[in-house]
Amino acid sequence: KRSHRVFCGRNAAADCAQRRPHKNKQSWMVSQGPQSQVEAQEPCGRFRLFRGSELVVVESSLCRLVEGGFYWGSLGVGEAHNLLRRRAVGTFLVRDSCQPDHLFTLSARGHEGPLSVRLAFTGGRFALEPALPFPCVVELLDYYAGLGPRAPVTFQSGVSLALASPLRKPGVPPLQALCRRNLVRTFGREGLESLPLSPRIRSYIERFPFKI
Repeated sequence: KRSHRVFCGRNAAADCAQRRPHKNKQSWMVSQGPQSQVEAQEPCGRFRLFRGSELVVVESSLCRLVEGGFYWGSLGVGEAHNLLRRRAVGTFLVRDSCQPDHLFTLSARGHEGPLSVRLAFTGGRFALEPALPFPCVVELLDYYAGLGPRAPVTFQSGVSLALASPLRKPGVPPLQALCRRNLVRTFGREGLESLPLSPRIRSYIERFPFKI
């Protein structure tokens, strides 16, 4: 079987893949306010070897995160919360997790302020809630952003989180990316199949067929 190490952080755009250490256990930790002791002391940059279908899932998710512009790499929890503090409720970003058993952390602006949640990765699927796994991080985010404030996720701590729109990294997005996003928002992913698009355009849309 093919095996590969995926490199995140600053090399993600080039490699479209990094991996962090990861154990197959589920943990939904919500972090608010100052950086937790664990995140402050655990060094980022550990690696896990992915193989087969698991490797495909991780590489695909990372490439789509980079394509979407809201993957902030090795950004720390304090930096992420500072970026989100003055943003609208529901604004979110994805960053590398410093925990040895998780790949990504979702940081978002909640009603009480910024918070961070580790995304579980088990059996080749990502999850914010144990009963609702997704084969791609961006698909997960697109689903919850589509629900909006109508169906927030409530964690065991009592903290609720609803997603709205991503916080993209600074820069002007390509015109074709804006057109792609508007097409998906207007027709939906399924509706695009009936449009008379060229194979090249259809392939470009499939690289990021999401509304966020």
